[in-house]
Amino acid sequence: MLGAVRNLRPFRGESPGCHTETRMIRFTTLLLALLTGITFPLAAQNQQAAGRSVRVPFVGCKADGQGGPKDAPTGKPIDIVLPADLSGNFAYYKGEDGFGVLGPKGWNCFQIYGPNGGSLFVTPEPIGPEKFFSDAPTGFSGPAIQLSIATGDTSGRFEVARVIARVFPQRQSFVRRLINAHDGLLSNSDVVYGPYKSDKLVRPDRNTVEFQTPANIDGLGTMSRLLKNTQPIAGVVVLTGETPDAVQLSIRLKPDQASLAPYIIHRLEREVRSTK
Repeated sequence: MLGAVRNLRPFRGESPGCHTETRMIRFTTLLLALLTGITFPLAAQNQQAAGRSVRVPFVGCKADGQGGPKDAPTGKPIDIVLPADLSGNFAYYKGEDGFGVLGPKGWNCFQIYGPNGGSLFVTPEPIGPEKFFSDAPTGFSGPAIQLSIATGDTSGRFEVARVIARVFPQRQSFVRRLINAHDGLLSNSDVVYGPYKSDKLVRPDRNTVEFQTPANIDGLGTMSRLLKNTQPIAGVVVLTGETPDAVQLSIRLKPDQASLAPYIIHRLEREVRSTK
């Protein structure tokens, strides 16, 4: 999914309400355990109840796209509620525009953007524009995080329509309007209605779908530059705004880092909600 990056307000800190935050993290963690089959030790679950606000380092990401290269922004560390034993595992990655994303500390990042959208990528290996703007751009066959935003009032609306057709049946009027438009840019053959058969979906609210795409299977997780392999892809899709825009997060971590995924998902959901 290649979404658009608007000048969305960056989220710099947590609002009061640590106990509510902790309950939400616990719910998301247990939810992902059900989706992915990951078993979280009881001790780790208990530590969430004792979660506290910790500082996570800010990592600026360079960008390139229609308007040319952009330098990596600078920023202050952000506060996030985490169990004490996980506080050193994360960094917060962000380009000049759009949302940021939590990721494993020590990874690398790069952002691409255009008139229809943009994506922020976080990977263990160094990453730069040659990955995306060469004659033969490639996807990610290993661990990677992709955060994309497709704006519904630009050419990104076609990507928004494809996502809505898959997992937001209550918003199908958006798809129908595009198909019925006289420009002929979207037809019924361009969209597939209904979820991927193998995806596991959970809907925390009417505009949010958390998902898990199994290993070696196409699904929401591969509606991105993450290529299917022997590891599942977890993530979330959120519709935001009246148009709407579609925000998609796809995560494939190293097996020994899989327990970090719920915190990455929860943080992105919270950041999107803060812009509404």
